[in-house]
Amino acid sequence: MNFEPFPKIARWSRDIVITEKIDGTNASIYIGEGEAPLGALTADPERGLWMVAGSRTRWICRTDDNAGFAKFAEENARDLFKLGIGHHFGEWW
Repeated sequence: MNFEPFPKIARWSRDIVITEKIDGTNASIYIGEGEAPLGALTADPERGLWMVAGSRTRWICRTDDNAGFAKFAEENARDLFKLGIGHHFGEWW
């Protein structure tokens, strides 16, 4: 049997950024417009926007929260609405 040496490992030849992975939980916010669905955390009637919060697998609310994220989203809705319409994902730590 022929010996097969371990292949060479490439060296970084450019600038890189190394970050530490935080161990949190998946979180998302969906901001929509028009009539708010049942279960929406909060609404901004002046702009016709509403918001729901979610975890990795489900929509959440204060009574069925995920590590306090729904509570945070509701209490900080004014700033979160600045994200604009769409689905926004992140890590809640």
